[in-house]
Amino acid sequence: SEAANVRRVEIPAAPAARQSFFAAWSAQRSMAQRGIGIGLLLLPLAACGGGGGGGTSTVATPTTGFVIDGYIAGATVFRDADGDRQLDVGEVSTTSGTVAPNIGRFALGGNLSQQIVAFGGPDVSTGAAFNGVLLAPAGATVVTPLTTIVSILMSPAGGGLTQSAALAEVRAALGLNAGDENLILNTDPIATNNIRLAKAGVQLG
Repeated sequence: SEAANVRRVEIPAAPAARQSFFAAWSAQRSMAQRGIGIGLLLLPLAACGGGGGGGTSTVATPTTGFVIDGYIAGATVFRDADGDRQLDVGEVSTTSGTVAPNIGRFALGGNLSQQIVAFGGPDVSTGAAFNGVLLAPAGATVVTPLTTIVSILMSPAGGGLTQSAALAEVRAALGLNAGDENLILNTDPIATNNIRLAKAGVQLG
């Protein structure tokens, strides 16, 4: 069962309603204090299918990246082979780093066509436990609140958008600059000091 301090958030399927949702959510989060980092489970209330996809091929070179809502140390990171956002027997998994300079860093093998899911571990920026779930589409090298929204929009329950359409919608809804959609999946906003992406992540996280 979900932790008591994790809220489930429904993202509307209709494009116009989604735009309004993101605008309201962003404004709400920007006005609220971040406090001790209460995790939000940003998943639709509808069925949790989507994102992952089957397949048995593996890759010799793992995906390396970071789990970021503040760097998340000791998070469980896995390839979601069946798209249920639950770590199942046989799914490839690892743990994000806990020691500098690799705090939050992961190296994950498995099928590159499957989405990435991360949960657990403390947010080192606050010291508080991270009680949410973060997602990222296949090919991402960061797992963040922004990649979570993109992954949700790509799932059948979230609208089944293409990756490019989902990225463009998130960029427009959060007021990011043209071209920022190309950074969402592969840019560490902390290491690169990208204030725009960092602020957008805080608003959603």
